[in-house]
Amino acid sequence: MPVVAAKVTRSTLRDFHDVRGNRHYEADIRFEYEFRGRKYEARTPALRGPQLLTQWNYVGNLVRKYQEGEMYNARVFADFPEAAFLEIEPVSMVAVIGLPAITVAMATYILGAGWLLAG
Repeated sequence: MPVVAAKVTRSTLRDFHDVRGNRHYEADIRFEYEFRGRKYEARTPALRGPQLLTQWNYVGNLVRKYQEGEMYNARVFADFPEAAFLEIEPVSMVAVIGLPAITVAMATYILGAGWLLAG
């Protein structure tokens, strides 16, 4: 993926409530860049995959990290240059360590309970 210089044009933290009244935070980070002689604007500061357990305060850290008016490196999808990002969200260590441990504990409990009932 090509790397280009990108200027952050907006960096704010949106605080809102969903229809159920749950509070949510979202990083509103926009940046401009040029690729193959054409200018673009993107709103994807980080590529984020589906995670069961995300890092606490990740979006707040994004807003603090990417300051308005500053220059950063962005990665551009060469075949779809309208899409670019500044970073890839790291995997949560809680998920990496915790989920397998919970799975093993549950399997042990289920198998152990099965052995007790069978015996």
